[in-house]
Amino acid sequence: MLFSYNDGLSVNDEDTQFTKHADRLLRLLMEKRKEDPTRPLVFICHDVGGLIVKEALAKAHLDKSGTIISIDQFTRLLVFFNTPHHNVAKSVRTIASAAVRPTPPEVLDMLDKACNEHVERLAPLEQRGRLYRRRLVINFHACNWYRGKHLVCFTLKLVEKEDTMCNVRHEYWEKHFTVYGDHISMCKFPSSDDVTCETVLKTIGLNTYLAMRINTAFITLILPENTVLKYAEMDC
Repeated sequence: MLFSYNDGLSVNDEDTQFTKHADRLLRLLMEKRKEDPTRPLVFICHDVGGLIVKEALAKAHLDKSGTIISIDQFTRLLVFFNTPHHNVAKSVRTIASAAVRPTPPEVLDMLDKACNEHVERLAPLEQRGRLYRRRLVINFHACNWYRGKHLVCFTLKLVEKEDTMCNVRHEYWEKHFTVYGDHISMCKFPSSDDVTCETVLKTIGLNTYLAMRINTAFITLILPENTVLKYAEMDC
């Protein structure tokens, strides 16, 4: 399923609220999964889309009615492309300013408010690692240097490398990969034969397989800690 959203560059205050987009995402997922609510979920997110997915998972995790909690329970893999997990307001402001020039000050103020509210809501779950337990997390970060080549058009670093790392607890599994490209081209490839595209797809494919195995191991039997980490630390 492809989910798109208004990234908040309009002057409508409601458009900047991550909770509104998260509610819509949850509703669409429940409709899509009506026939098979236990089907494993893999989220592939770019930019602010990752914040919306985290918002949706947080709401599903805290669900007491039993209607949307399955979204959290059956999520196996989170893939983020240049999603800021730290210094959120600063990164989103930079992204918005790069997308629309000049960006109206009132829009930036609304985005700052939305980001700060988002961080405040998710802080307790982030600190306890509730968004990442029993699932793999992959963070792709855009880089303008690769084997001596310089991407001239990439003049502005929209999200700092350190801010794209969740830094989850050591007992959970987070991987970090650098992708040669700018904020957009890092996940928009000319063709499926492109080397970067092939590498990214294989990385996601392998880690989806590992995520399924890790979760199955948790459910069916208790494995020695080193065995689980062996799956989690395999590189592509």
